[in-house]
Amino acid sequence: MPTSGTGLTVRFTQATSATVAVPWRRAENADLRKLVQIYEESIRQLTLTTHDLREKVNTAATLPTLPTRGSER
Repeated sequence: MPTSGTGLTVRFTQATSATVAVPWRRAENADLRKLVQIYEESIRQLTLTTHDLREKVNTAATLPTLPTRGSER
């Protein structure tokens, strides 16, 4: 394979790299999407737990829950 003047070696190397890199990138993206879903669910559960705990504390302290500023309007 010629290495000077035509650039065939460079094109072959780039094509081979792309052929290997694309499936690897897709697998990596799939793994990252799974991690994002796990984190989303964890954050959702923590948010619900926080809300429940605040309600329990307010109930135990017999304090009314005040509306937030955004809900007054």
